[in-house]
Amino acid sequence: ELPRSDTVRAILEAFGLAGDTIKQTILEPFNLSAEPGNIVFVAGASGSGKSMLLKSLDAQLNLAHVSIAFQKRELPIGGAAWLRPIKSEKPLIEYFADRWGPEQAMSALNLAGLSEAFVYVKPFALLSRGQRYRAMLADMCLSKAGLWLIDEFGADLDPLSAKIVAHNLRRLVIRLKKIAIVAAANNEHFIGALHPTRVVNIRQGINPQVLSYRDYRDELQSIRE
Repeated sequence: ELPRSDTVRAILEAFGLAGDTIKQTILEPFNLSAEPGNIVFVAGASGSGKSMLLKSLDAQLNLAHVSIAFQKRELPIGGAAWLRPIKSEKPLIEYFADRWGPEQAMSALNLAGLSEAFVYVKPFALLSRGQRYRAMLADMCLSKAGLWLIDEFGADLDPLSAKIVAHNLRRLVIRLKKIAIVAAANNEHFIGALHPTRVVNIRQGINPQVLSYRDYRDELQSIRE
């Protein structure tokens, strides 16, 4: 709903528009299913609705001004967990040990690819970008959530680091039998390492396509040619 101000109404009238409410369909209905151990990659340009799709899968979010309808909603047990920065100034190992105990902390960090003592004694803010991603993955590993939601994946990583983190993410999803929904606009440098089970391709004005990774890769190749 638009603010009910004279300025807004005057601007709308100048463009021949009237009313106080704007409604827009962000995503057309589409079918999507995933099993434990699957990665669903959401591709599309900025502003196409990728973030909204991820948010719609988190039952704990209360989305204002958005109407979402599901024909059938069966989300994994344990709810959803987001890949988020760790907001703590404590050394990494202390942060994890305080929350889950030393044994689980060490196990999760090692599982995510962080096994150097020098890294353990650093706070999150002093880690490299690749190390931060691995620390955030360790944080997700220790959650009980069955669904992992990752938006703008790899946006702040160099191509090599993005490939390494994508490979680690895929390994963790399969090993822990999670379902990961991963979204990014720029993905060609890491999509091969991630090797998603399915790709939801979102484009303005067109119903979302649900493709296998092979079909999505072939489509990208045909566009390049």
